[in-house]
Amino acid sequence: MQTWMKSTLVVSMFAAGTLGAGTALAHDDKDQDHTPRGEARGHEVSATEMQERMARHHTERMERLEQALQLTEDQQDEWEDFKEAMAERHERAGERIAQRAKQGKPETAIEGLKLMEERAEIMQEEAEETREAVEDFYPHLSDEQKKAFDKEFTYSKHKHHKQHRSGGEKNRPAASQGN
Repeated sequence: MQTWMKSTLVVSMFAAGTLGAGTALAHDDKDQDHTPRGEARGHEVSATEMQERMARHHTERMERLEQALQLTEDQQDEWEDFKEAMAERHERAGERIAQRAKQGKPETAIEGLKLMEERAEIMQEEAEETREAVEDFYPHLSDEQKKAFDKEFTYSKHKHHKQHRSGGEKNRPAASQGN
């Protein structure tokens, strides 16, 4: 598969998960008993709460990845660079959440669609930054570590999104909890 096709596919998958939630911003959901991101019914999540959850998720994810990789001392500098790049991207995402919360919901469908376009562009940039950070770090891993990285880095994303769609940790099968 060509590189541009892979990038487009990754961004499309990212967008499908996030932009779906963005369409909810174009109308008022007060009469419905669900909230964005699969939160408990009737519980609105503030930007601060969302940032805290994202920070916890990011920290846990990086800890799981580091544990799975079993890095050598020679790899620590590259790992720190990778972690820093991921933390910077994560911090910017948190800042955007706070900014969006201050802006409030779009008032028209057109404003909502413009907002979705802006978010898609941001997601494209984030995907590129993440890919670049992975490309810088990945060559420093052994073949066994690459397998662990591929599994954990990809699995974490899917598990994270699955939790939101299924209502969170409490609805996950017991065998997969805590992994």
